Order: sequence, then structure tokens, then C-alpha cells
Amino acid sequence: MRILLRASKALLRERVHHTRLSLHRCSEELYKIHLQLSSSLNATDWDKIEKITYFTSQNVEITARKTQIKKFDKLQNRQHPSDQHLRDRSVVNLTERVLDDATTSVLSKGHNFAIAPRNLPMERIITEVESAIRKLPKDDAAEIREDVSHILRTAKPPKQNLSAAEREALSKLKSDESLIILRADKGNATVLMTRKDYNEKISQLLDDPAYQQLKSNPTTRIERQVKELIKRSSIPQETQRNLIPRAAKPPRLYGLPKIHKEGVPLRPIVSQIETGYLATWGRETDKQTPAGAVALAGSRGGDGGEADLTKGAGVPSSWRRQT
Repeated sequence: MRILLRASKALLRERVHHTRLSLHRCSEELYKIHLQLSSSLNATDWDKIEKITYFTSQNVEITARKTQIKKFDKLQNRQHPSDQHLRDRSVVNLTERVLDDATTSVLSKGHNFAIAPRNLPMERIITEVESAIRKLPKDDAAEIREDVSHILRTAKPPKQNLSAAEREALSKLKSDESLIILRADKGNATVLMTRKDYNEKISQLLDDPAYQQLKSNPTTRIERQVKELIKRSSIPQETQRNLIPRAAKPPRLYGLPKIHKEGVPLRPIVSQIETGYLATWGRETDKQTPAGAVALAGSRGGDGGEADLTKGAGVPSSWRRQT
């Protein structure tokens, strides 16, 4: 990309230099013609010709300038389009709060926007790497540690992609416990609503008789039963270590606003990310999975349907849907 940019700039400089050289030659040629005509014509005829040519050249210059400015503006708008109309469509404010430009700008970036860190999260990277290589052979794990260590020693933080005003607006949104930020059910928009309204809509969903509140969380008991079933099976030991759930969490319910419907109801989403590895393995090996193990095979919840700004929006884990 950098090579292409440098080549484009070099070609543009060459084109500008060639155009200026052509203009200089035209000026010299016009000056010679001017001297020839002024010496061969009388004063009256020369004054008329000079006025005609001058006004004609002025009209041609004005027309050409307007055309070039129009082309430039069109090209600039195509390469750097104004995102004000996009912001209006990508941010849905369901609160009574008036959003300033910085807040609207940071919300319009969407939930998939990755904020460039000011400092590299060394500890987090090392922890994640250690978690990923803990089941690898010692020699392979040591080689990966060495490579990661070399990369971290030479790595530099990425270029900042938020302005100071946007960072301040984001900080205020995070610290405001009365607000919640969600992804819209459709339309790829960011929805800002009050936590009170969100909780009321979630409660309305849970009023359905299809749900019941459990007296206690059965996750630990089911996790233990699944672990015993896996160990008693004929599954290879290496595969068993990957299938046995560790620190399992039950699926989590949250809602996505349906901004295209009246009243903006919530679409219930049950997050089961990384809880289906056992079922996936069962489909791949064409074997039946132990009953109740599908929802326990993972060790972490959350499927990216909500951003960090939601600050744990959801319902108590004691609520479960009846089967």
C-alpha cells in the first residue's frame, strides 16, 4: 500500500511538472506572436484585437476553472465522503439525552470497531498465549514463548484511531450506569437506551410462562456428571481433555432492540458461544453426546452480541427456559 501511494505521488508530481512546462512554452509562443502582431498592425486594430483576445481568454479560464473545481470536489467527496448522514442512520438514541458530535461519532463506529490501545496489553497477551499452549508439547510451547517474547520486545502501540474528544465521550458513556449501549437487531446500528427501559423489556420477556426461576444454579452438578460420563467413555485421552468442561457457565440471555418495529421490543438472544464444542465433536465423529453436555462444553460465555459498554447487561443466571 505504501509503495502504491509513493508511486501515485511520483506520477502526480511528474504530471504537474509536465503541465507547468507546457504552460511556459505556450507563454513564450504567445509573447512572440504578440510582438509580431504589434509591429505589423496599426494602433487601432491592435487595440481591438488585444481586447477581444483578452476577454476571450478570461472566459475560457473561468469556464475551465469551474470545471476543474467541480471535478476536484466530486473526487474529494468520493474519496472522503461526509459521514453525517451515515451517523444519523447508524446511531439510534432512545433516551431524552441530546448527544454531542463526539458522542455520536464514537457510537457511529459500531460494536466491531477496535479501539487502538495506548499501551500494549503485555500481561493479557502473555496470559492468553499461556492458556493456548498449555496442552502443547514442551518443546513446541517453549518455541512459541520465545517467538512471542521477541515480538513483544520489538512491538509498538498502534496509531491512535480516536480523537481526544471521542475518548472523553467514550469514558463518560462507560461511567454512566443509567445508560446501556446495544447492537440493533437489524440495520447494523448502535442503540442507546436507558438501563431502566432495558430491564423492563427483559422482564416482560421473562414474564412468559415458558420460563421458570430455579432455586439454585445446577451448572456445577451437571458439569460434574458430564465429566464422569466422558471419563467412562471410550473417547481417547487427548480428546477427553479437550471435551471436559472447566469453569463452565450457563448460557446467558440478553436482548437486541428491534428498531424497525413500533415500541422497539427486544429480540431475546441466548449466548452459547464455546458451549457447543462437545456437540460439534459428536457430529464430526457421528457419536451421540451425553445428555445435557451440549451447553456445558465451553468455559466462557458471551458471543460478541453486546459490547463492553453494556456493563454486564442481562438477567440473573438463575432464570432458565423450561424444556
